[in-house]
Amino acid sequence: MTQGFVEDSLGGRIAAFRKARGFSSTDQLAAAIGEGKMSGPVLRNIESGRKGDLSVSQLLNIAWALKVSPLLLLAPLGRPADPLDLPNLVSSLQRTSIAEFDKWVSMHTQGRFEFVAPTQLTDELAVDALRRLAIQVHQREGTAMELRALQGIEVWVPKYADPARVEALNGLWARQSAEVDMLREYLLDEFGIETGWASVEVAQARFDP
Repeated sequence: MTQGFVEDSLGGRIAAFRKARGFSSTDQLAAAIGEGKMSGPVLRNIESGRKGDLSVSQLLNIAWALKVSPLLLLAPLGRPADPLDLPNLVSSLQRTSIAEFDKWVSMHTQGRFEFVAPTQLTDELAVDALRRLAIQVHQREGTAMELRALQGIEVWVPKYADPARVEALNGLWARQSAEVDMLREYLLDEFGIETGWASVEVAQARFDP
């Protein structure tokens, strides 16, 4: 297990994941972050705890360069029963266990022992539907791309076309489109969330600008 999963401070976790990702110095990590957003000395102050409060952008830039989820820097997930170790939190949040914090940040509130506000459950359902919609749209576009490729073969080299495959893909695309439409309707009716980005028209515009 990478030491970052159990380190007891934000700076310690950053240092552990930095070393695990092959950055031997904070200067190297600063260079990987790039664009002058962070410097080696600032990162050293963060790792040592001299700089305890990070901006959201600093945390995200570090996590992006390390290729880890920001959650792994915020809390030692290898010690789920421990309280949070981040500075300047309100007392009720400071007492929250790392396991509860993980569920809260990840929006997995089901199974929590403490009371969960209805708004949290609603938000979780909405986010879950949006994630499923993104997956369905990605799959539908993959099917459409394969169809376009086969249709191109059919136009230019008919003898190499596979009619059975084209028919199967058309059926798959229709089913995927129906699932996308159902999720879009659900999100609009239940949560008032518009998802024009998932429409067939927007997807087609990517191919036919």
